[in-house]
Amino acid sequence: MPEATASRPDWARPPAIALPSRAVWHPLLPALALTVLAGYLRIRGLSGSHPNSFYDAAVRSMGESLRNLFYGAYDPSAQLAVDKPPVDLWLQVASTKLLGFNTRALVLPAAIFGTLAVPLLYDAVRRIYGVLAGVCAGVALAVLPLSVVSSRSDALDSVMMALLVLALWLGVRAIQTGQARWLYLAALVMGIDFNVKLFEALVPLPALFVLYLVGARVSMRRRLAQLGLALGIFVAASLCWIVAVWLSPGPHPYPIGSTNGSVWNVVFAFNGYNRILAQPSVPAPGLFDAPAAGRIGPELVAAFVLGGLALFVGSGLPRARRTPPATVAVGAAIGLWLVTGTVLFQRMRSLHLRYLEAFTPAVAAALGIGVALLTLRAARGKLSAAVALAGGLLATPLALAALTSAPHTRPNALAIGTGVAAAVLALGTAAAGRALPLWKRAAPACAAVIAVLALVSLLAGSVSYSTQLVRANTTDSGHTRELPAHILNKLDRFLISHRGANQYEYAASDPSRSGGLIARDGQPALLLETYHGHQVITPERLRALVAAGKVRWFVTKPRCSPSYHGGCVPVLRWIATHGTNVARRYGISRRVRLYEVTPAQARASAFGRTTTRPAPRRSAQSGRRPGAGRPATRVHHRRS
Repeated sequence: MPEATASRPDWARPPAIALPSRAVWHPLLPALALTVLAGYLRIRGLSGSHPNSFYDAAVRSMGESLRNLFYGAYDPSAQLAVDKPPVDLWLQVASTKLLGFNTRALVLPAAIFGTLAVPLLYDAVRRIYGVLAGVCAGVALAVLPLSVVSSRSDALDSVMMALLVLALWLGVRAIQTGQARWLYLAALVMGIDFNVKLFEALVPLPALFVLYLVGARVSMRRRLAQLGLALGIFVAASLCWIVAVWLSPGPHPYPIGSTNGSVWNVVFAFNGYNRILAQPSVPAPGLFDAPAAGRIGPELVAAFVLGGLALFVGSGLPRARRTPPATVAVGAAIGLWLVTGTVLFQRMRSLHLRYLEAFTPAVAAALGIGVALLTLRAARGKLSAAVALAGGLLATPLALAALTSAPHTRPNALAIGTGVAAAVLALGTAAAGRALPLWKRAAPACAAVIAVLALVSLLAGSVSYSTQLVRANTTDSGHTRELPAHILNKLDRFLISHRGANQYEYAASDPSRSGGLIARDGQPALLLETYHGHQVITPERLRALVAAGKVRWFVTKPRCSPSYHGGCVPVLRWIATHGTNVARRYGISRRVRLYEVTPAQARASAFGRTTTRPAPRRSAQSGRRPGAGRPATRVHHRRS
């Protein structure tokens, strides 16, 4: 990663505001230091993380066979598939095969990719804006609480984020070298990233388009032609797995979230339209509501404030003719990426914090570039840049306080003190640089000191909060409707010991009821419905399986009502009508509905009819029911 020199073409050469190479170490050394910092926060104590049973169940099932691996099977029997392409889960399957099926192996791919994204972002920014800007951007991403937590989770959004940074790096190489092959590689990476997190990975796509359109070294006609070819590569890479699944012969696992069993439906409806355009009945929390505000709010506000000030004061854009096109292109791309992510996620229907990884690199890059540009120009005697830096350090906490009152967004004493010191030093250095020409020789050293003080002021809260989150083993994997571990242990032991000769260890009403069990033992399970109460097996088919002795035990929803996640589908009504809830009998828990349906009960339900005796009316005089103590409802099965 050599530093840019004056021998490079003006098109790709960093602007004159960069630190001279003699004033800093070799560019590889900051990259190594940033990697150590990021790795410490992301890899330390991974065994204490709390995994997401949904994706972990899929990893366990995908490791059973190549067919399961290809389709992304959710359960070992491959009845259902996960709601996204399984490309990122393949990394977890490989990790668990090497290290065993445990929490560390499940989270390690996310931690590694999240760590590598930091030096890669540093180098992408350094190539255009210099070492100081690259270091500032890398530090901002390394300590960003949201990125730290995401990299310690097994949902693998940090893998998606790292691939986005790689695409940015390839785009920068394309405009630096003038070789379109780097653009095509960036398009390929974006297509692969689409197969990791679908539309979440497309947030920076307009920014990457602007990056090459503005910064390329060829004619406009050729730029458009190359971008058109890159678009074709991106589409082909994005749809390769989807088309392969669509065209593959034989029965396919039913994608969770689909309404018709089609992979196209789950990609473009469930993970597309429904996530972005459909309006929620209850407004979703935004970026400046807890807990998002604490994990990204301080750096997000700082990115807008300091990045905006650098744009109008510190970057020299009023003299745009002297600004290299590559500098303008990268700045415009990062700004567009930042604005796109902020607007999109502020109004998203159901926002999981890990989704914000789609634009955390833009937040870190804008903050780092803003601090570096203002600092360097202030150190070289630009009083306007010094005033802008001082005002930005003051305006950031004020703007944050106006936007949110969430915890972990208030500056501490260290942040306030270093902010004041950075502002005073920047103003003094700028004044000395204007009055004493010889002072400019000390500009690099002064710039480094001012930048360190400014970063401490802006990131002290992020470092403190990230450290707290690491110590608490906080993750963003999600635990929707999962059973507590002690209940899951009892249920798992019971089902293993009572499986007998049944083909399926149990049947579950929906994926959330079975994820923890699949992840624990990987035994065949029968799943009855997907999201929103869409059943994947009919009562007739289920009755036949029970009658044949293939399944006996059923783990169902805690209650069966129209208001509960799709209501009570016919197959669950059949279980409740003909089965017996035995959870309390076997000492498992009241929170679990464990039904037993024997083959005899299933065969009786096929030939008879169920009659219900109406409950006796209450006595008007006594206020009690006649025959109190006897069951008011009985079920009779009569042969025809």
